[in-house]
Amino acid sequence: AVANVVAGIAVVAIAITAM
Repeated sequence: AVANVVAGIAVVAIAITAM
């Protein structure tokens, strides 16, 4: 559960960086 949240935040951060 915690790993999923951390992974999700990382994905969002990468997406924002890509933008």
